[in-house]
Amino acid sequence: MNEAPKTAETIGLVGSTLAQRLLESGFGVAGCDLDPARMRQLEDWGGRAAVTPAEVAAHADRVVLSLMDSEVVRQVVEGPEGLLQGPHLPRAILDTSTGDPDQTTALAALLAARGVAYLDTPLSGSSAGSRQRCPGQAGGQPGGRPQPRRPG
Repeated sequence: MNEAPKTAETIGLVGSTLAQRLLESGFGVAGCDLDPARMRQLEDWGGRAAVTPAEVAAHADRVVLSLMDSEVVRQVVEGPEGLLQGPHLPRAILDTSTGDPDQTTALAALLAARGVAYLDTPLSGSSAGSRQRCPGQAGGQPGGRPQPRRPG
């Protein structure tokens, strides 16, 4: 039997919904959150709870971030136990956070220098909308134009 594709999530209001949808679609999900209840919920759904972002990266080639702002993203990626600190770097980071454009561009450059693809994929709407599979999403990468995505 083939192993499910691996992805990772930061688990929050929107992140927990994304993790649940990925698990329902047959992806393996490892996640990290400061709230132990969210980590237990992820395990109940069949995901793997990780203690640090570096541990998340050890279990995934693709990481999806869904965080409050660019400063939190920076800490999760670059911090002492961040995604870039472990022995395994993800191939790609998809960032659904609403971030500062200058900080996002700087992060994309830092990641590119480390061989990690970065996609800025912010979501609009609410956690309730994402549970109903109705978030708005646009994706972009440095030098590219954002492409609208339709739910479906």
